[in-house]
Amino acid sequence: FDQAYQLFKSVIDQAAFVALDGEFTGIDTDQRGGIDIYEPLAQRYEKTSKASIQDDEYPTDPKDAKLKQPISPVVKNYLMMQCGLCIFVANEDKKSYYVFPQSNNTSAKKNIFSCQVSSIKFLSQHKFNFNKVFSDGITYLNPIEEAERRQKITEKMKVAWEKEDEKYNTAKGNKCPYQLSFKITDSDEPFVKETIQLIDGWLSDDSKKTLQFPSCSGCTDKNMLPETVRDDSGIYILAKKCNEKEKEEAIEEKFKALLSDLDAAVGFCKVIKLLHEANVPVVGHNMLHDILHIIHQFIAPLPSDYQEFKEIVNATFPKLYDTKLMATTEPIKTYFSDSSLAAAEKRSQSEPFRAVPIEISKDIATDFNDIYHDAGYDAFICGTIFARMLYHYDSLTENENGCCNLQCQILQAFNSKIKIHRMADIPYLNIGGDDVCPSRDHIFVMHFKQLWPVNKIYDYFSAFGGAKLVSIDEASYYIVLSDEKQSANVLQTLVGEYQDYTLQSFESYRLEKVSSTTKRTIDSISNAVRS
Repeated sequence: FDQAYQLFKSVIDQAAFVALDGEFTGIDTDQRGGIDIYEPLAQRYEKTSKASIQDDEYPTDPKDAKLKQPISPVVKNYLMMQCGLCIFVANEDKKSYYVFPQSNNTSAKKNIFSCQVSSIKFLSQHKFNFNKVFSDGITYLNPIEEAERRQKITEKMKVAWEKEDEKYNTAKGNKCPYQLSFKITDSDEPFVKETIQLIDGWLSDDSKKTLQFPSCSGCTDKNMLPETVRDDSGIYILAKKCNEKEKEEAIEEKFKALLSDLDAAVGFCKVIKLLHEANVPVVGHNMLHDILHIIHQFIAPLPSDYQEFKEIVNATFPKLYDTKLMATTEPIKTYFSDSSLAAAEKRSQSEPFRAVPIEISKDIATDFNDIYHDAGYDAFICGTIFARMLYHYDSLTENENGCCNLQCQILQAFNSKIKIHRMADIPYLNIGGDDVCPSRDHIFVMHFKQLWPVNKIYDYFSAFGGAKLVSIDEASYYIVLSDEKQSANVLQTLVGEYQDYTLQSFESYRLEKVSSTTKRTIDSISNAVRS
């Protein structure tokens, strides 16, 4: 890891952009349930239960299932166990890229995480190296955990100093230097006398700096002698003469060793810190889960508040680009009937996209693993797709600047926007600003007291230009008018409570749900106070 980290550190400042990808122990929550395609984005983020994908609905590639379920439980239950980073460096003529892919396996600390059978099976089929994760996984402590650990070390060393002072003062006032605070058995008495004689002789001989005690039983070891040394030859007791300065230096060395261990434990978080400080564009494909896990594992636990989450992400990575969103949005949407990573890479090799020569750095060429679903390789493919898209965007402008024009106006429209799935009319999260807020005046909610046949519902709204039905639950539907101009007519003539059903506007339904949620929260607080 240290070698890879130093390579990453030496190149990151030259980066045109960095592509990333992650592999996870799971992508779905334990509970099952439906996803509301018209729910607020904050609600999608904050949900702590229910998932939409049933066992028979899993796609071939788990990445295609990202964000088809509520966010929070997926991130908190599962682990990003591999993070691939690929640095793209443009040469002077902006015609090619030098690439530095790096797959970093990240191990869980002493926490608990879940594994989803379908995800593990999928990764296994693609030759994922689980042994490397669990045997050689890079440790990590996020900044909050690092600060807590650092404070504990400082407090521990403060106590150590206080104990040394206490030992010194006690010894100074003790008339019998070998006075014991515990009773010894008759069988141990010869050992104690022999040891005292050995110490007396050592203390009187200034030429001897250290004293190694004879081997003794584990019991005697534990009860009578405070410190042991372990090496290849076994366990033994070693005493060392030292003055006050030397004692201070010994404690300082111990303190430095603890801080060095802490720095090693920070591990992969140092890479994320470098990526943040470099302030370079970060590129991913369908990257919301990647970002969520990176924040949760390497920055700070995900907040419950959606806006706070956006602020943390924007402060960490202010330049995010999602190639999945780019492939499903004009001006290139029509070229990508399939926007999965492999399909997008294949499609971007042909017209109207231009070839972008890519040279893999000799520093990592021997370690380059060209297998899909290895996070490093997926990051490389994602960056390659981005480079080709970027070149095409630039060709559509009046003043072409080459294949690495990150200031291209078309590209800037995608800055800090991340693809989200299973939302009817909101295609992305806008991390850097306000989210899309589409008009839903043409959407109504129909609750049935006695369920109608679907054909009857369609016939009922045919007089208003027809409608699409979206199931909410067993007795409720969203009614989405095909002709939005008919919204006012439906509002005036059909909205209300009737014998078989109740029809209400979308806004009325939303406010009703908010009110219901608020009431449940107040009731739970009241019950907690009373109990």
